[in-house]
Amino acid sequence: MDPNKRLPTELDSLHNQHEIDTAKAEADNTLIDIDQVVREAVRDSEPCQLDARAGALISRLADLQTIRRLAAVQEPLPEVGAYELLDELGRGGMGTVYRAKHRQLGKIQALKIIHGPSNLTPEIRARFRREVQAIGALKHPNIIAAHDADFEGDVPYLVMDYVEGESLAEIQKRLKSEGKTVSVGAACELVRQAAVGLQYAHDQKITHRDIKPGNLMLDGEGVVRVLDLGLARLGTQDDASEHEATELTRGGQILGTPDFMSPEQLQSSREVDARTDVYALGVTLFSLLVGRPAYRGQPGESFIAKAARILHEPVPDLRKLIPELPKTLADIIHKCLAKSPDERYQTAGELAEALSKWASPDAVKALLPGNVPSPE
Repeated sequence: MDPNKRLPTELDSLHNQHEIDTAKAEADNTLIDIDQVVREAVRDSEPCQLDARAGALISRLADLQTIRRLAAVQEPLPEVGAYELLDELGRGGMGTVYRAKHRQLGKIQALKIIHGPSNLTPEIRARFRREVQAIGALKHPNIIAAHDADFEGDVPYLVMDYVEGESLAEIQKRLKSEGKTVSVGAACELVRQAAVGLQYAHDQKITHRDIKPGNLMLDGEGVVRVLDLGLARLGTQDDASEHEATELTRGGQILGTPDFMSPEQLQSSREVDARTDVYALGVTLFSLLVGRPAYRGQPGESFIAKAARILHEPVPDLRKLIPELPKTLADIIHKCLAKSPDERYQTAGELAEALSKWASPDAVKALLPGNVPSPE
């Protein structure tokens, strides 16, 4: 074909989509392979062996033509069911979120296209429907409500309330740019509200498994909303012997950080319960107070080396970083970050109750754009 000749519009679109699908499939397979290596290294390797294995992984990633090709492809805004996608709100490990309008009702919603394996089997489709039914039944002021779910071809999607606000990660970034930090009263109230919402979800047998500042939103009324609840297992395989896109690899998270993952989750994504959410809430509170997660990153540190430190290093002493922090509050956070789930608070509700002494709704409202913080 003459390279100077453009394909007809229809063929051009199909060609681009084929390139996208091919690149995604290759990237998914590569990331699954890397995920297996990472988990084996975290579980079995001695610390002195980690750097060598990490170096091999980094070399492999550096040579991935698939990832470079995928990064160079601009994916067109898709059409999904009865919804017109208006613009992209954000991307994360679980999928891509769009502001969407129902074509018939005109209602604005948030629509999440969920990352997962291609060519979904009937069993995976059935489990998706079961799990989204459980998510859709959740009704709580601290949880983003879901209203619709379906498949567009082999791609699952979930439709939720569209809520104006900022994630806690965005708030931290904004405050840092203004030379400010999150106060003790605000940090405790933010995490307390999230814990109340999670306790309700845990009572319905749903564990989040991906709690972090980016998945907690503060709306314009000062209410914390938990995002992505129940999505961590959607679109994956039940059979442990089959390949699956786990939390470590979905959406390229292998290139990210294990900062908010519990020790047991780093070793096996299946061996977790509600106490892994308690751990993540503790790290979130630590991060809000200090400005970084509990285990400070080292220059050039690999994913495996960071995971090994979380598994084996003692829990950091928060009062060395914030001497004025009440010892009782430091002890609460330390308990959340215990290596063993049995040594943590056993429920999110217990954590919420423990934090209530320091939690300040007024301090949270002072975080909203346009508000001036008042002294505690």
